[in-house]
Formats: sequence, structure tokens, C-alpha cells
Amino acid sequence: MTQQVLIEMVRQHHPQMGETEIRLYLNQALQLLAFRSDGVYDDIIGGSTIDQRDYDSTEIGADILKIDSVYLADSEDTLYKIPRLIGSVEIEED
Repeated sequence: MTQQVLIEMVRQHHPQMGETEIRLYLNQALQLLAFRSDGVYDDIIGGSTIDQRDYDSTEIGADILKIDSVYLADSEDTLYKIPRLIGSVEIEED
């Protein structure tokens, strides 16, 4: 079903709504469905700053709905999955 078909279906019940408003609602519904179903995944690789705990969403991507997991790479590119970070992360060097 195309977005145009959905717009026509909405207009049958809400003839006063404009196409732009309907598209906004359809896009919100699509994002909510993707968030609730965990159906959209993407890997984002980015840098971090020492001792920086919080990052602005514009630094990592504005379209992020949910962060599923975070990994930290050491100097040898070994990945360590970080649980919900409440303190500092310590990596033991051999």
C-alpha cells in the first residue's frame, strides 16, 4: 500500500485534513511502529571523548530512535560491550 493510498483513506474519514498534515501523522506512525517492533537496525560508528558522559543527539545522528547496545574498542580494536553505564569503564591491559 502506497502512502498516497493511505492519504486517500484518511481523507475519506477526515476531509478537512491537508495532505501535509496527513503525511506528518503517517511518518510518526511509521516511526512508532519501527520503535515498538525493533524492526530497524543500523550500526553507527563514532568517536568518543575522554570523561564525556553525555552526547548531544546531533553528534551521533538525529534519526536515532533507540540505542540497543554500546561497545568500547581498546587500542587493539578489541570490542567490549558496555552494560548500562553508571560509573567508569575500566579495561585491563595485559
